[in-house]
Amino acid sequence: MGQSQQHTRIWKLQRDMTAVVIKSGLHQGMNATPKPVVLASLYMPIEQQIPPKELTDLITHCEVNNKDLIISVDSNAHHNLWGSTTNNKRGEQLVSYLLTTNLTILNKGTEPTFVSSRYQTIIDLTLATIEISDQVKNWHVSDEPTLSDHRRICYELDLIKTQWIPKRNPRKTNRQKYRELLKNKTDAVKPTETHSCNNIEENVTTVTKHITTSYE
Repeated sequence: MGQSQQHTRIWKLQRDMTAVVIKSGLHQGMNATPKPVVLASLYMPIEQQIPPKELTDLITHCEVNNKDLIISVDSNAHHNLWGSTTNNKRGEQLVSYLLTTNLTILNKGTEPTFVSSRYQTIIDLTLATIEISDQVKNWHVSDEPTLSDHRRICYELDLIKTQWIPKRNPRKTNRQKYRELLKNKTDAVKPTETHSCNNIEENVTTVTKHITTSYE
């Protein structure tokens, strides 16, 4: 964690979830109000519906209140996206839900997170909002012994950053507005009639520029 002073408080306590809020200078200017970061852990029982209400409520809370989120999840779900060799229904349901959120999966590699005498698998996930995901460093599954059949997941969180580089989330594109802008641009500056190789390149450049600027 960064060297700057942090302020932490418990956000919510539930049977299967715990969350704390850390106020830091991440993504803010030197004199700006610190942006909160929520760190949470969640257990998803095998019989529980996907996605659980605790998870959807927490994500909504962070979106509405402009908070970054890092959440560690015992998902009891399998999917290739986090290194499992097979997919199951819970994994597919969880992936479908995550695609509607601003969360990204931070798991790397295929090291098992759950090890018992019967089998090994990957069911423990680390999820983070895209804005803070770049600040999670050195994510790995520890080989240190524990008193659990779950292995420790470790990472470093760098909270010292004075400037945020904006990123776009293509899933949240306003497609209707994009089409309107693209139509207006192509109507205003139409590609010329193609009659040579140079002319083709000019037209490609024009159309590409229209598409890019409309998307941006």
